[in-house]
Amino acid sequence: MANDGRYIPEERLPYLFEPFSHTGEAGAGTGLGLWVTYQIVQQLGGGLNVTSAPGATTFSVEFPLGQAA
Repeated sequence: MANDGRYIPEERLPYLFEPFSHTGEAGAGTGLGLWVTYQIVQQLGGGLNVTSAPGATTFSVEFPLGQAA
């Protein structure tokens, strides 16, 4: 998934998948969505990555092929 809106500052990227971490306005959310997503993807043996620059933020989810669920 990618968007062309606000970018995530580089200094926030290492903390993005931690619980209660968010990049929005204070009070705009709990900061749990990416953490929950990261936990699920990790439990399934995959990886969740993000790259961000002004006008181009991309999240990618990777799962290993050939493994039974």
